[in-house]
Amino acid sequence: MHIDSHAGYLHVMNDILSLENITKRFDNTSAVDGLSLPIAEGETTVLIGPSGCGKSTILRLVTGLIRADQGRVLFQGQPLERKDMESFRRHIGYVIQDGGLFPHLTARDNVTIIARYLDWLDSTMAERLVELAELVKLNDEILDRYPAELSGGQRQRVSLMRSLMLDPEILLLDEPFTALDPLIRFELQADMKDIFRRLNKTVLFVTHDMNEAAWLGDSIVLMRDGRVVQKGGYRDLADRPVDEFVRRFLRAQRPPEAGNGGGP
Repeated sequence: MHIDSHAGYLHVMNDILSLENITKRFDNTSAVDGLSLPIAEGETTVLIGPSGCGKSTILRLVTGLIRADQGRVLFQGQPLERKDMESFRRHIGYVIQDGGLFPHLTARDNVTIIARYLDWLDSTMAERLVELAELVKLNDEILDRYPAELSGGQRQRVSLMRSLMLDPEILLLDEPFTALDPLIRFELQADMKDIFRRLNKTVLFVTHDMNEAAWLGDSIVLMRDGRVVQKGGYRDLADRPVDEFVRRFLRAQRPPEAGNGGGP
């Protein structure tokens, strides 16, 4: 839990996830270097920064795909140990850049794969599929297609359905729109922001695009060399940059002038 000051008053925010003094090295390079970061419940936190700054490594640390050399990850205030990871992964949904769908399974089977492993009733899975297809704006007929038969935007919508199937508390998204053409990306950004708002999920979103970060993020975390340089809303970074790197990064990105960003 931490105290956040906004618009002249104080309010308490609950941190569903916390990274405490995390360090992760690959060979002699520190991908994450003594990083501490609280993730507020019900908010979209966007990680942004130059390539190699450690933002995708943070997602892999949270999911337990890799282990920190030092420090710890906490979920709901409790440290996550190796023995906890299988259970914890049922609390998170994960969407990667290309969707990560299994090519030999239909979209429907991709979405329900974990639910079937957990022995959900067919009727329960069918009901959940209807809800999710409506949420992400996909026709039921599309779910019988294989990933190779889907457009890039459709694959990402199916991947989002799969990440939401178990109704997780936390969504992790690692540059999910990077490979899409601009029009599809524009539409998905708008739909994704609406989905985040409707579901009130905690979202940890990685991007390299400041326009996207400003549009989607309640909080933007600008990183460099495995460390947090500045955290806040877009206007905080634009109007009150903590150093010259923040100024240069925003200038290079040509971010939107509007207060809440330049999304759809």
